[in-house]
Amino acid sequence: MKGSEPASLAKINGLLKEIPSPYEGYPWSGNVLIGGAWIIFTLLLVMIAAARLWKYHLEKEKD
Repeated sequence: MKGSEPASLAKINGLLKEIPSPYEGYPWSGNVLIGGAWIIFTLLLVMIAAARLWKYHLEKEKD
């Protein structure tokens, strides 16, 4: 019975069929570089924001 599989299993099955082909025709290397650069950029932004917030709180406590 093909139509009786649970929705979550159908989504996983669909995802597994999508993974082997590159996204929108881009090569895998491009996807990996863009994804990796986005993750690194986000982490750097968060670290800078966190450092500035702590610096502000520490300076405020001194006064």
